[in-house]
Amino acid sequence: MIIESNPMVATSSAKEIFAYISENSKNERIELLEGSLWTIENALVDAQQFNRKHGIRHFQISSKETLSDEQFRDMIRRVKEEFDIQDKDVVFSAIHTFLRSDKDADKRHAHLGVRMVNAENGRVKRFDNIYQRQEKISRIAEIDYGFASVKGKHNKAVWHCVDDKYKEDIAKLCEGNLPHAAMSKGTIRKLTKLGKNTCQMKQDIKAIFQNSKNFKEFKGAIEGKGWKVTNGTQKPAMLIIVDENGVFLGSVNRLIGIQKKELDVLVSSPDVFINNLIERYTNRDTIAVNNSPRITPVDPIDKPSGPFIEEVTLVPPFRSKTSIDYFPKDSQVYMSGPVGPISSERVQVTANMTKWQRQAVYDFNKREAKKDKQLREVLINQKKLNELLNSLWDNFEKNYDYLPKEPWSNPKDRDAYYIEQILHKGLDGLRDAYLKKKAKWFSSGKKELNAFNDKLNDFKIKQIDGLNIFKKQNDYDFLLKDKASNIQNFRERKHREWANSLDIKNYLKQKEKVTKLVGYIKDNKDIELLLKSYQNPYAGYQLMLLKEQKKKDNINKNNETNTSLNMDKPSESNNNLNTDKNKNKTFDRSF
Repeated sequence: MIIESNPMVATSSAKEIFAYISENSKNERIELLEGSLWTIENALVDAQQFNRKHGIRHFQISSKETLSDEQFRDMIRRVKEEFDIQDKDVVFSAIHTFLRSDKDADKRHAHLGVRMVNAENGRVKRFDNIYQRQEKISRIAEIDYGFASVKGKHNKAVWHCVDDKYKEDIAKLCEGNLPHAAMSKGTIRKLTKLGKNTCQMKQDIKAIFQNSKNFKEFKGAIEGKGWKVTNGTQKPAMLIIVDENGVFLGSVNRLIGIQKKELDVLVSSPDVFINNLIERYTNRDTIAVNNSPRITPVDPIDKPSGPFIEEVTLVPPFRSKTSIDYFPKDSQVYMSGPVGPISSERVQVTANMTKWQRQAVYDFNKREAKKDKQLREVLINQKKLNELLNSLWDNFEKNYDYLPKEPWSNPKDRDAYYIEQILHKGLDGLRDAYLKKKAKWFSSGKKELNAFNDKLNDFKIKQIDGLNIFKKQNDYDFLLKDKASNIQNFRERKHREWANSLDIKNYLKQKEKVTKLVGYIKDNKDIELLLKSYQNPYAGYQLMLLKEQKKKDNINKNNETNTSLNMDKPSESNNNLNTDKNKNKTFDRSF
């Protein structure tokens, strides 16, 4: 179930809107439920009279599963209830039958038009958090109707706003990566005006990718259709596809349905097989998708085609909402791509060597080659481990994209002494320049004074009556210290408000758990736990606690076993005592 909406500008043609709703030739059948040309025109005229930009908000409701007439009317009712829309504010509603690109999806979809401007006072109706609320309506309806749940971009926010009976089903949608559209709405509109079938183009690109062995073959097949794979203009690091006329179609990774890091591996390693690196394309809009990574065995003795391995400092691919680092600063990760050959010591055979010397050289080189193979396998596993750990963090952070960023995350920015030093650094030079200029005869130093005052205004510092900041250094220092203290108080208050938010507290609590989980995986090289955590970090954390408890129980059990064995074993002093007693008995008998 998908609900979309967009505002219609007040200068739109009422006749064109009504024709689109009531008699569009593209549709096989149209059922007009409410509205007329008069209601549409009134809504647009009212918006123009009050000088408002938009007059109508247009909702579209579609579903993959087939909806009945009663369910379509129920969906319209749900939208009206969620946004508090009165019956008098509905300017049109209709059900259209239209053949969609997905033949398995419902051919029908609904339209709902709502007046945005109050005809009496000119107030504009508000639709705050509309994307989250639209997804909320869809998710609840899917559960009520028994449909497959669609994975939206705002499921985390939806989870917080629904009744408890829906939370368990919606929680499953919060796992894994968020969905991304293959083409933007603007690109689709532009290509549609040019007579292009965007649905068929997307299907063709995905089919080419799925049937290609490697990226080189995929690129050649794209160019065979007259299109081109090139670097983006706004983001040169992104690969895009343009048609034969140079019209932008979309980024490569979104059009073929994979993540950018997976595409980078394909591009940097042309010999890597597509089928071995990623799973075949599946529909990522439903909860039935498997987001776990596929680990493919790499034969370490194959001759690599990529560059030599290079160590780089790990930089998170996103900015954290807090100042806590995911990994220590000295953490290192290996670049993606095949691991190059390891250059170890080798001995060359010469013509003057004896048979035994040649055999010794052969044995030595064989041992070194075996060490190289083992080291190369370790590096490959280490590279994969770090890549999956990065993906785990990525998936975790995407669940909290809706949270505000931490204000002044660096503690220095909330320290009065540090702020005061910044103020001194910006003002001391200008003040000294003015005093130096003023000390000269017949010199007012007006230019320098204006520069100093402008800097004061930039820092929003107001001079306090009774302070002579030019003649008395203490007054000048007091002014800056007072301003630094005010800035510190303001920033600390904003930071406390952010930290005391329930959502932020929950985020920090979960992040602490994931931090422990990542540390445990890195220390123990637990691939099974990593794969479990990749899909669901929370389930992975519980599994980690069970493993730690089991490990502690085994240690305690071993300690108890050792203690009991020591108690059962007779001590050396007791043995000596028994021996002395036996000796005494023997002596008495002999006597």
